This record gives sequence, structure tokens and C-alpha cells, in this order.
Amino acid sequence: MRTVESRIAARCRRAGIAAALLAASTLVGCGSGGATGQVVRDVAYARDSRSQALDLYLPARAGGDALPLVIYIHGGGWEHGDKSQIDSAAGADIKAFRDSLLAAGYAVAAINYRLTGEAIWPAQIHDVKAAVRYLSTHAARYHLDAGRFAAFGGSAGGHLVALLSTTHGEPSMEGAVGTSDGSSVIEAAVSFFGAYDLPTMQPQAAARCGSAYGEVGQSKLIGGPLTEAPYAELAADASPVNHVDSGDAPLLLLHGTKDCVVAHDQADEMLAQLEAAGVPSGLISLDVGHSDPAFFTDEDVVDQVLTFLDEHI
Repeated sequence: MRTVESRIAARCRRAGIAAALLAASTLVGCGSGGATGQVVRDVAYARDSRSQALDLYLPARAGGDALPLVIYIHGGGWEHGDKSQIDSAAGADIKAFRDSLLAAGYAVAAINYRLTGEAIWPAQIHDVKAAVRYLSTHAARYHLDAGRFAAFGGSAGGHLVALLSTTHGEPSMEGAVGTSDGSSVIEAAVSFFGAYDLPTMQPQAAARCGSAYGEVGQSKLIGGPLTEAPYAELAADASPVNHVDSGDAPLLLLHGTKDCVVAHDQADEMLAQLEAAGVPSGLISLDVGHSDPAFFTDEDVVDQVLTFLDEHI
């Protein structure tokens, strides 16, 4: 297997990429010492809420083809968190993974969406899809290749990434937020320690880790107890396992065997559905807990994720 460094070097040799946007920031790029890339912050993709904004990061190159894009959807139990997590080396160190993507020649977008204190389901997936449509519509402006979009996220963000990849063409998931132009279709997705079957989350985590575990915001997302009507139906609708079919985007799952927030059983469930439908998929299991930095900094893990993205976008 090629190392992250050899993959970056090969990509840098074969690709040159324009960076002619609004504001500059120093980011990792080709070359031994990094390079200056472009960052455009707080772009409104819709006008219903201040939460509907995104940041766009471009690697620095000189000319070349339009960029493949990887979209980051933050976690936080659907009730907190922010796109700025991608700038942070604290906690899970998502910044390290962002820099690996940029260095490998991908543009990266980080999006916010309405949290449960502002709006309940399905506002979150409507916002995510609106952001993808905005980026697709404005791809030429930002030198992006609208036919090569992927997404990644962790925890609640992993849940939304999985829904984004499994609900192509479902009108109820599109909503009426932002532009109706462009496409919300992505070509690949990577979900880190995501939630895939909301009704089984609490029982699975409780069985593994004790009765205190497993409720991490899913009731607030749906607006009420998942075992009661009408919330049970909403919980089923918000569960990616119930939307899998053969036309879904390839989906790579990463999950910790020691996860007491979202049990590893969730990934097992999702993988079984993906495989049964014939969707290109895989599961990387790490002997760690929820949101461990190893997911985003371990060289072998990062290389496997880059390989997956290279193959599909």
C-alpha cells in the first residue's frame, strides 16, 4: 500500500489546480513546505437561517482541471457543533484529515446546518442537500468538478453523510431550502462512527456499555420519544438503513469497537444492508472509542480513505 506521502506526491505531479478566489490562508499543499491555498468563509447557501453557511478550502496549484470536492458535515448529536471543527487540532483532530485531503488535491467544503434547538427533522438533511445543490450550481465559480463530489462526517455528521448517500432522488429528503437548481447527488461518502438506525441506538449501546448509554440526541432530532407515535415513524424515516438501495453512492464506514456513544452494531447493521443491495462499501474497525483522533490521523487509516475516494471520485 502506498503511503499518504507517496499518494500526495503522485497526485501533485499529475495535477495543477487554479486558486483564484476571494481570501487567502496558509494550508497544506504540494511541495515539501506546504503551499498557500484559498479559503472562502461563511458563504450563504440558503437564506432561512444564519446556520445555512459553508466554508470552502482550495489547495494551491497553478492551473489545471476542475477540482474534486469533499464536503465535511460536523457532528455534535444534532444539537451542537460547528463547521469550524474542521479547523481544530483538538479532540478528534479533524484538521489533520482536512490537510491530508487538501494535500492530496481535493477541495474541501465545511457546512453548517440547523441544529435541533432551532429546527427538528428533516431540517438537517434539507440543509445538507441545499448546500450540495449550491456547490453544484456554483461549481464553475469555485473551479470545482460538480461530477466529482464526495462527503464525510463523524457521529451525527456521519448519520447525515449516510443519508446524503442513500437518498438520491427522494423528494421528501430534498426539501425546499435554498436553490432548486443543481444536484444534491454525491459520488461517494465516508462516515466516521455514524448513526444508521435511530431506534436501535439506545438498546445496542446499553447492551454493550450499560443502561446509561445510547441516547445522544436522537429524541431531540425527531421531536419526541422514538418508541411512541408519531415519532417512531419519523425515527425510521431518519435512519439510513431504511433508505439503502442499489443506486446508492459508494459508502465507506469507520467505527470503533469500544464506542459507547454509537455502538459498533450500528456499522454492522448498515454494512449488511449495503452489501445486500450491492452498494460498493466497506467497514474499517478500530479498537478505539467514539471520535478518537486515530480515525483522522493514523497514516494507514487515512491512506485507506484516500484510496476509497481516489477510486470513486
